[in-house]
Amino acid sequence: MGYSQAASLIVPTICAIHVHTTYSDGTEGVQRILADARAAGIDVLMITDHHTLAAARHGWAGWHDGVLVVVGYEHSDPQDENHLLVFGLEHPLEPTLPAKEYVQQAVDAGAIVFIAHPVERRARRGRIRPYPWTAGMNLPFQGIEVWNFMSLWVERFTPRRAVLSYLLPGLTGERPDPDTIGLWDRCATHRPAAGMAGLDAHALKVRWGPFALTLFRHARHFQGPLTVVETPVPLSGHNAPADTALILTHLARGNSAMGIARLGPLRDIVTRVNGRACAVWGQTFTAHEPLSVGVTLPQSAQIRLLRDGRVEAERKGREADFSIHAPGLYRMEILRGRAIWVLSNHFRVVS
Repeated sequence: MGYSQAASLIVPTICAIHVHTTYSDGTEGVQRILADARAAGIDVLMITDHHTLAAARHGWAGWHDGVLVVVGYEHSDPQDENHLLVFGLEHPLEPTLPAKEYVQQAVDAGAIVFIAHPVERRARRGRIRPYPWTAGMNLPFQGIEVWNFMSLWVERFTPRRAVLSYLLPGLTGERPDPDTIGLWDRCATHRPAAGMAGLDAHALKVRWGPFALTLFRHARHFQGPLTVVETPVPLSGHNAPADTALILTHLARGNSAMGIARLGPLRDIVTRVNGRACAVWGQTFTAHEPLSVGVTLPQSAQIRLLRDGRVEAERKGREADFSIHAPGLYRMEILRGRAIWVLSNHFRVVS
């Protein structure tokens, strides 16, 4: 059967992706960010400063007291558009290249690349401009940043919300943008396109009259959307190159889900196929034999199964099993109240 391809052991790894430091336009250093990540239970911290791998040159890539630091970078074109998260290169690409060229060059060099905040916009005019992806989707990227916390927060910014976010950090964690999810669904219908959540963390400083506030220190960002990468074996905890390759490989395959830990534990979600616990996200199954896909949660929630971007079935509780009868592109959304707690990657069912 198709589900025999899935791994029998699923090891969840909590990743904080798209983090900026003082090596580019962030306001906190790696050591402080690492301490916050460790306190938040983050397993892998993925740094993506703009056009620089300085964090790696200064020795931060690797294991640091239980946290694996992966150093990539964020590339953009000469107009500062078409932002791309790049992992796996030793040197940044030339910043004068157009998007179509730097995506191709990065992939040809063996990098893992994700389009960043592809549908970014600003309803309000302000100092922070939008940085959308305009180079088209027919490029060899492996994935899309489906859920960018800071981009969404800036889009919905008001002075009142800024103060509330400072005083009540538990309110952080914006719902993913439906237009970005729609773009992702359409793209993944025609080709593999992994999704991931990015924090776009800068420790943003905002002035409000005579007051200057650091709204989102990284400790608060780590309460926002994280990516849970599922691997068939655990990280070694000491072999940084091998562990980094393992995480990037399964991230690129879409063997992951996105979620907000403050709404519920992310490590304790178990998926199964035909009653057997195994990997689901990023997998391909066959529909010519009976197929049931299920999930068990650590707490009750609303569980939705979507096929080709539309809700196919819905259950409420701590577990649900869905019978699948037709080929298509499937994923799950798990809600606590009105908030999306978990957004899974796609799995395919073929005839």
